[in-house]
Amino acid sequence: MTRLVFFFVVAMVVVFADTANAARRAFVVDQAGIPVASSNGSSPTLAETRDAIIAGAKKLGWLVREDVPGNIKLQLNNAGASVVIDVPYRAGSFDIRYVTSDGLRFSEANGKRTIHGSYKRWVDNLIGSIAGASRSSGSTGAPSPGGDTKLEDLPLPPPGGAK
Repeated sequence: MTRLVFFFVVAMVVVFADTANAARRAFVVDQAGIPVASSNGSSPTLAETRDAIIAGAKKLGWLVREDVPGNIKLQLNNAGASVVIDVPYRAGSFDIRYVTSDGLRFSEANGKRTIHGSYKRWVDNLIGSIAGASRSSGSTGAPSPGGDTKLEDLPLPPPGGAK
């Protein structure tokens, strides 16, 4: 009888440990057509959409790894793990596509991609941060890709000159 109870307890520990591990996993779902709203209610331009993505990402510690017209590659490093995503964008909307990660136990089997649950939380937070940035004052002051920085985009020197 003692052996039976022991095996039952061990079996339950294995089942609960596997269930707890599964609860920390999430499906990797690429997201498309996420809307960006402008602060004045008009449809945001391509530049305003780009600026909102960069401002929202930087606010949460995402690093811009690549910034070419129509696509931004972002990386987040957190607690020894990292993830890289592509953010293709158009005027007024953007997509999020998983690229790669380290330390998040990404796996793909039978057409389903899974990853540590933190990934979903990080992406959800990023989407919220971009939405918040798009509703704020607008431009981040970051120059657009392609070297078309205008004089009015450059910061003003401090009064009395640099010291």
